Amino acid sequence: MAEITLKADVGRPTGTRVSKRLRAVGRVPGVVYGLGHDPVAVDVDWRDLRVALTGDAGLNALIDLEFDGQSQLSIVKSLQRHPVHHTVTHVDFLLITYQPGGTSSSSGLLMRHSGAEFGYVVSGELTLTLGFDTHRLRAGDAVSFDSSTPHAYRNETSEPAVGVWFVLERSA
Repeated sequence: MAEITLKADVGRPTGTRVSKRLRAVGRVPGVVYGLGHDPVAVDVDWRDLRVALTGDAGLNALIDLEFDGQSQLSIVKSLQRHPVHHTVTHVDFLLITYQPGGTSSSSGLLMRHSGAEFGYVVSGELTLTLGFDTHRLRAGDAVSFDSSTPHAYRNETSEPAVGVWFVLERSA
């Protein structure tokens, strides 16, 4: 799916000292987050991460993240940099897979938050409720809207739906 593949090691201990040691040998500590998954502590090679994020898509690159014996479509959720050296000190990845019957809200209710939301459906179909309107999103469809509008996604099909979503927070 994605043109970029990044290998991640799992099972790293967490903590400041361990993270400093990883950075000293050219690794960047991170966490993989996603619907239906517990957060997974990982580390990736700094050079490979830099190559992945310096392409045309930049921080919005779709990345096939290989970890724990599988490949998962992801996007960088957040990137932390050293305040002086501007080197990457931590990276969080976001996996978005809606299983059949899955929703973006555990309560099933519409949600709202600050910022602007952007989404792209890679495979499958999702139903987006946005305010009082309902939209069917299919593979290749993209959407963007003000996140303060009440909204929710749900997969009403029998196949998983994979997408890439991110929220651009507004500056104060």
